Formats: sequence, C-alpha cells, structure tokens
Amino acid sequence: MAARGARGGRRRPQSGGARAAHGGPSRGAATANRGTAARPAVGGPSRGAAVATTARRRSPAHGSPARRAGARRRSSPRRPEALLAAAAARGLPLLARSESESDCDSDSDSESESDSDSHSDCDSDSHSDSDSDCDSDSESDSDSDSELSPPFLSNAASLGLGRGTHFRRARPRQQVYFQPDEVSAGIVTCGGLCPGLNTVVRELVCGLHHMYGVTNVVGIEGGYKGFYASNTVELTPRSVNDIHKRGGTVLGTSRGGHDTTKIVDSIQDRGINQVYIIGGDGTQKGAATIHEEVQRRGLKCAVVGIPKTIDNDIVVIDKSFGFDTAVEEARRAINVAHVEAESTENGVGVVKLMSRNSGFIAMYATLASRDVDCCLIPESPFYLDGKRGLLEFAEQRLRENGHMVIVVAEGAGQDLIAKSMNLADAHDASGNKLLLDVGLWLCHKIKEHFKKKASFPSPSSTSTRPK
Repeated sequence: MAARGARGGRRRPQSGGARAAHGGPSRGAATANRGTAARPAVGGPSRGAAVATTARRRSPAHGSPARRAGARRRSSPRRPEALLAAAAARGLPLLARSESESDCDSDSDSESESDSDSHSDCDSDSHSDSDSDCDSDSESDSDSDSELSPPFLSNAASLGLGRGTHFRRARPRQQVYFQPDEVSAGIVTCGGLCPGLNTVVRELVCGLHHMYGVTNVVGIEGGYKGFYASNTVELTPRSVNDIHKRGGTVLGTSRGGHDTTKIVDSIQDRGINQVYIIGGDGTQKGAATIHEEVQRRGLKCAVVGIPKTIDNDIVVIDKSFGFDTAVEEARRAINVAHVEAESTENGVGVVKLMSRNSGFIAMYATLASRDVDCCLIPESPFYLDGKRGLLEFAEQRLRENGHMVIVVAEGAGQDLIAKSMNLADAHDASGNKLLLDVGLWLCHKIKEHFKKKASFPSPSSTSTRPK
C-alpha cells in the first residue's frame, strides 16, 4: 500500500516496489520499506513527506543487487566535486574549496535508505542557506559560499582577493560571541536617502530582539555627527513596528561629520559593543577606520557595515537595496522622454540619471526600457566629434528613425565638460567630487552641432530627470 504522493493522486505499487525517481527523494524525505529497497515515485516526494511502501520480494530479474546498486547510482545527485569539474570545463571561475568543507559532505546512500525523518544539515546535495549546525564554528564556509555566482567572483577579483578567498554568509549561528544580556547595540544611517532604509532599521531591531534576546538597542540620530552630539533614541520592536511604511529614515542622516576619535570615544563612553552602520561606499570606508580604531584600543566591540546605495556600486554583494526602485523610477523618466522625442521632428530626448561614477542605474534602466538608442556611462569613455563619435551616431539615428533617446549617467563625460569649460574640481562635505550637469551640456552640444547641418532642421532636444 502506498501513501499519497506530493503531486496528489494515489501511487499504485508496481512489481518489485514503487517506480524509480528521477533524482531520488528530496531532502528530508524518509522512506520506510519492507523487504527490499523501494524506489520513490517519479518527481520524488516533497520535502518532509514520508512514503511508506509494502513491497513483495523481487524476482531475480527485477531485484538483483547489481540492478539495485545501479538504480541508487542513477538516482544519486551529482557530488559537489562533479559540479565543480563541470563548471571548470565550461570555463566558469570558481573559488577554491577548503579541505575542511569535506566534513559537511555526507553523500552516502544511508541517507536515502534511512528509516528516520532526519533533516541532515550536512548534506552536500543541498546548497541552500539553511541554518546549518555543521558550519557554525568551522574555519571554512558552507558549500553555498564556495559555489558563488560569477559576479561575486569578479567583484572579489577586482578587490585583489584572488581565488580561495571566502566570505561567510551572514545568518544566525548556533554559537554567538556576545551574551544577549551583555549587548548594547547602536544603529546609524549615513549619507543620502535610499528606498528601504526604515525597513532595514526595523529588521535589525526585531532580529536582535526576537532572535537573540537583545533588548538594549539605540538609534544614533543624524548620521556620524550623532555619535558625539548625544542624539540617541531607544529602539524597540513596538517603536519600529510601522516605520517600514514611511520613506526616508526615522533616524535622520547627514553627509560628512566623520571624526574617528570622537566617534570611538562616544562608542566607548556609551558602552556600545555592537555598531551597525548603514551607508554607501564612503560610509563603509568610515566604518573601516572606526573598526581599526576599535581594534587599536582593544575594545570588545563589533562594527558591522550594511551597504546602502541606489547606485549598486559596492563590490562583493550581489545587489544593494533600493537599486531596483531607482531603476523602475528611471524607466518611467525614459518613457516620458521617448514620448516627447517621438512626437516632434528630429526629436532628441536626453535623460540624466543618478549614480555618480557608476553606470548601473543607467544601464539597467536602458535594458528595462527598450526605447533607448544610446546609453553613456562613466565606465565607458565616449567622445562627441569625429568618426564614430556621439554626434555622428545621432545624425545616423535621426535619418533612420526621425527621433532618438539618449540616457546618460551623471558621472559620464565629466572630463569633457571640465575641459570645454576650463573648470577646476570641487568636492562636497563627504569628500565626493561635485559633478557638472552633463545633461544640459549634452543638449547644448547637440543643438549647436545640428545648427551647422543644412540637411537637418534644428532638433528639439529635451533634458529629462526623474523626480
């Protein structure tokens, strides 16, 4: 008699047991057999499902030991070594796995033949980010970290970290360094605004309180300046319950104001031993200097940097929060520019997008829109005049289509603008270089160029910025 399977319906027992699965039972499934080993149904039971089968003894034709061993080999998923070899054959760069990771690789047949519903966390066949007990104190990371995506590896390579460098996934561990009743946590938001800031603050407070039992959490108001301005507010799950529905940041923010000595003095005086710093690349550099000063003083304090930027220009992480929202809003601005350009003769729509010296927002918004003819980003220098220059491409596109849309990241073409206007560099309070308005400059250059062309009426060039 067979229990009802994961797909519904009743499995009918076959001679020699249930039919063999493609890929074997899913993780956590327990199969209880009487007589000989039964084969799970096609597709395998869902996770945690228990399948009980009663099979009569197989005939030699259907149940030989060699046949059963072959079935187990076919149903067993590929080992990580085979996956790594296959990836290497395809030319994919992979981080080297440390030898200690083999302790978590139990790929024996005993798991599939076990009569208990044991959810083994040391199963190398599962590459999920589960709360594994086998990696809580190991020197190497889990298998999921050794098989990271190529963008992660490219970012690691760009940092000069090389192959074999591991980053530990942030998640709850079985053993923690701080006792919950000893923890005094501080949370601060720095730099510009970003969608999702309040959500991150809320999840930090709720995670510390509900998952670790930490009740002493304060918010530092006004960015880095708040450390030595005595601006703090107590944060509890009740006080942050609805802040994710609001924009901006409830803690306030500011640019600049980073004085490492004063900040660490404030941390020491307040008795804070966990500091969560939410900010972009400049803020994370400041967090690194704070960590160095904390180490120099020998303080028992953890400094945690949480990447925050709509620009998505922080390496190692896959994607920064707020980036998707920025791309969606930018796509709407591109759509407006396209409608205006399409409605006029030789219309040229120019959309300038944020992101400073990176072109992620501009490029992803361009791909999402499908209405863009040219995308200019800081990572790829361009020039206006001459063969294959931007102005020549604009002429060609207007002859073919009658209108065009140009998307330009705010950091693109800064060297061209400074050279044409003979301007010196200026910086803001955070030390960032002040960017010149490439959108207006580009519109002026396009109009100026086409006024000299007798075969072209002066195009209607409009500059659009997302609001």
